[in-house]
Amino acid sequence: MVNIAAPITFPEGVEQEKVIECEEYREMLITMDLAATIHRDRPNTAIRTTAARLLKRYVGKRTRLILTKFINSPMPSAELNRNLRALREAI
Repeated sequence: MVNIAAPITFPEGVEQEKVIECEEYREMLITMDLAATIHRDRPNTAIRTTAARLLKRYVGKRTRLILTKFINSPMPSAELNRNLRALREAI
């Protein structure tokens, strides 16, 4: 299993905005996965609530769009699993 919480190193010349969005995306997935794990009886509600709270803090355009997608999704737990799987496959 890949540890997605491990620090990420970026090559030189990468735009700061992309670094911020990457870090936000990873932190977002970890936070929502933790919320869904803690609230096993209502994971979809936990993910939506967490996404709404994170939306107020994050500044990346793509990250905010992904959070909006989680909030409006009928099954955010499935969306979270899909994103986590894609991230683990990319690492």
